[in-house]
Amino acid sequence: RLSGGAIAAHWITFISMFSCTLFLGYSSWTAKGPSSKQRYFAGYHEEYNISFYVNLFASISYFGKCLADVQGHNYAEVGPYIIGLGNYAYADYMFTCPMLVFDLLTQLRAPYRLTAGVLIYSVLLTGSAANFYPGERWRAGAWGWFCFSATIYTFAYVFVYMIVIKQYKRLNDLSAGTEAKKAMFPLKLAIVTFFSMW
Repeated sequence: RLSGGAIAAHWITFISMFSCTLFLGYSSWTAKGPSSKQRYFAGYHEEYNISFYVNLFASISYFGKCLADVQGHNYAEVGPYIIGLGNYAYADYMFTCPMLVFDLLTQLRAPYRLTAGVLIYSVLLTGSAANFYPGERWRAGAWGWFCFSATIYTFAYVFVYMIVIKQYKRLNDLSAGTEAKKAMFPLKLAIVTFFSMW
């Protein structure tokens, strides 16, 4: 059984994520675009709604954890069945992590958005495959998948990092002497946080 602190963290995270989902959904619905006249601007440019999708999937996952806590079971035993994402905890990462990378590259107007998302999905898929080889007898298979995943991860990290740094420098140069320069520090902070979490 989980500790009280872990259960509280699940509820706090769920409430935070769902609140963000509602806020981002409202922002998308009311966005008028650069001209301030076009209704449903984000509906015609749905690539700008990725943050909404990420928070929605995370909210669903954490709601499943909260329900599992209420039922008095560990998340690994009950949560995945409640939320319908399979038998594995953190299955939502298969959706959210590739979308976060796609979203970051979209905000930076960078190339290879879809390619980077697919690479991240491949890292998670091959890494989770190691779970299918439990026990001593299958350890070689687990290590094989782990090493394959680590190889893809290393390539993906360097690939995405090079694209992001190049685009950040380009945007920083373009923003020199303009009001847009104020947005560069929050963007830099987001990039540093993003790669630190990797």
